[in-house]
Amino acid sequence: MPSDDHSLFVVSKEDWSLHRKGYQDQVRHQEKVKEIIKQNLPDLITEENIVMSDGKQIIKVPIRSLDEYRFIKPKEQQEVETESITFNDIRKKGMQSNIDKKRTILENLRRNATSGKPGIHHISPDDLRYKTWEDVVVPHSSAVIIAMMDTSGSMGTFEKYCARSFFFWMTRFLRRQYEKVDIVFVAHHTEAKEVTEEDFFTRGESGGTICSSAYQKALEIIDRRYPPAKYNIYPFHFSDGDNLTSDNERCVRLIGELLKVSNMFGYGEVNQYNRSSTLMSAYRNIKLDQFMYYVIKEKGEVYQALRTFFKKQEGALT
Repeated sequence: MPSDDHSLFVVSKEDWSLHRKGYQDQVRHQEKVKEIIKQNLPDLITEENIVMSDGKQIIKVPIRSLDEYRFIKPKEQQEVETESITFNDIRKKGMQSNIDKKRTILENLRRNATSGKPGIHHISPDDLRYKTWEDVVVPHSSAVIIAMMDTSGSMGTFEKYCARSFFFWMTRFLRRQYEKVDIVFVAHHTEAKEVTEEDFFTRGESGGTICSSAYQKALEIIDRRYPPAKYNIYPFHFSDGDNLTSDNERCVRLIGELLKVSNMFGYGEVNQYNRSSTLMSAYRNIKLDQFMYYVIKEKGEVYQALRTFFKKQEGALT
């Protein structure tokens, strides 16, 4: 009697490309958003609600990544010790997240071969191997940024805003990239004084301007706390360019003194209307590779100033 049993085969084809379409659209959208943010970054970094914050709020602003160049040069002795984790041992007990897959498989192969059943199979708890670590102290060269800003009466709202924007992002960039960078804040009018970070970004003064007072204060701070043989030193000064004319010669001389003990000196000038600047007329004659300057005429140029001072080049932040 013939059998009525028949085998049934179904052949189908599924378009798996549709499963990736949503993901691809999401990635494409994210790339477009990033591109728009890149195009508007010079405006984003000078948003008032960001720059004038108290520093305690978490502000999420997607920004273009900057090249992370090393600018801390090795010094003779002084080093800052930071902790680093090194996996340097294998144990039979540990956290599941630290399983060493390679050594676990090797242990399974060894055990199975010994029992006469070679191959990778039946992994038991006895086969598991875990990575363990220890905290290793890693030495890094020390660095200090001396942030100097003119807070005199000639610094209007726009000038103070641009200067604070630059220093605001500079401090956050450095603290994000380097855990052990000291930042010293110096405010000046006719006299200079070291201030807290909060006062530096929020308070202003009245009166005239003697910029050399800030440079003298910077030299005193370096002499007391930051030996040049042990520290990488980077002074930055922002002003509107107004200064007592008779003080310009002393400013140039003190910049020369600072450059003898510093890796570089950065001067930023906020000059919205391209007016004559007493300071810049003197500083343009400084022919030293370690001296850098940038003139900001509008808010959007704060970003370019940051790029200028922190770009990779010999004698600057390399």
